[in-house]
Amino acid sequence: MNTLLLVEDDLETQSMMLSILKKEYAVRCATNSTEAWSALEDRAVDLVLMDLSLRNNENGLVLARKILDREEYRHIPIIAVTAHAFPTDRMKCINAGCTDYLPKPLRVSELKAMISRHLQVGVAVPAGA
Repeated sequence: MNTLLLVEDDLETQSMMLSILKKEYAVRCATNSTEAWSALEDRAVDLVLMDLSLRNNENGLVLARKILDREEYRHIPIIAVTAHAFPTDRMKCINAGCTDYLPKPLRVSELKAMISRHLQVGVAVPAGA
């Protein structure tokens, strides 16, 4: 079973995403960058679902860049899942190294298809590449 890291600080959204994904994936949850790093170091992660508006010390784009800067995590696809839904927001995500972008509110079928597609590829290749 593939392991997903869901980085989402809104507990209602986190709970909803967990209920959608837990039957098909092992899901680790983090509400901020500190928890995300702990989850990454604790267990192998196959894909990250990253909210952009994180409370605490780093937003999702900064965290995505830092994850991808580390050799041991560079292969992990990162999907930005965010309420920031302007075309410029998508470009910011891709420029930060995110593999893909999914605006909220999301469609469950689209989320699952995107996760599946990126897990099958096995190597993070940004959507704009």
